[in-house]
Amino acid sequence: SATYTGSELSALVSWDGNISDYATLAAALALSATATRPMHFTATPGSTIVLPAAGITINTATFSCNFRGAILDASAVTGNNKAITLTYEPSDFSNWRKYGQSPMVIERFALVGPGKNASANVDAGNGTHGIYTQGRIEPVLGNRAVRPAVKNFVIAGFDHGWTCSDVSFLGQIENPTIYECRVGWRQLAATDSGENYRIFGGITQRCELGWLLEDGSSEWFVYGHSVDYGMQLAVLRPSASWARLGFTDCHIETRGKQLGSDPGYYVSQGTGQDTRVPITLRDSFVDVDGTGSLVYFHGGLIDLN
Repeated sequence: SATYTGSELSALVSWDGNISDYATLAAALALSATATRPMHFTATPGSTIVLPAAGITINTATFSCNFRGAILDASAVTGNNKAITLTYEPSDFSNWRKYGQSPMVIERFALVGPGKNASANVDAGNGTHGIYTQGRIEPVLGNRAVRPAVKNFVIAGFDHGWTCSDVSFLGQIENPTIYECRVGWRQLAATDSGENYRIFGGITQRCELGWLLEDGSSEWFVYGHSVDYGMQLAVLRPSASWARLGFTDCHIETRGKQLGSDPGYYVSQGTGQDTRVPITLRDSFVDVDGTGSLVYFHGGLIDLN
């Protein structure tokens, strides 16, 4: 079986607890990107790591990190750029590595962006992204699917908090905070993507739109999560077929006083004229397209305050 090279072992020992700036993070990412085995790193507790304007790419097959409360400063990430892009590129793409959930965990960080850009045409797919999953389409040997495991984190100040693109499914997301983003969670119309994404606990707060699901096989399930002080809960507009979004034992408190009080009929029906939301023509509390699409609630509370 594969073993760590000498340089890999040396790096793991010398960098343990010492990722404290972009230089050390970039070195760890570069090493793990081509590593023969998975590598786990830790950051200096409470450090601030300034990301470049183009963002960073993390290979979820080999990079795992406990950032221990570090702030990832992505204020330079503007336009349509992504602060963190998650890929999956194992050196050995065989057996369970083709199909299993990624064993690598990224956790305990605050990813802080430049703030929402009201002029970005989010409807057309423009704007910044906090975390962006991008698997690789490979028709001969098999798609390199991103199945991320990310927990105990904050994403704040982007046009999109979390965006799921091609070849990404079976995500397990624990205790997230998505704060002050125009769209909290977006599933793009993509290839081989969106199946059985799961969110456990956490909160989506002060986002104009909670979920925007656009893929014909979008399948997102949310458990024990809170949604506070937003405008809309969800827009489902699959490119084909259906999209499905489920909430179990969640506390949903939206159309709140922080963003304006709206009459009940407007919440349920919309007007198609609300410029406060990312998609003006789709401005009701829950807006659904697609034969077989649905949004369901099991337990919990919906409070249209």
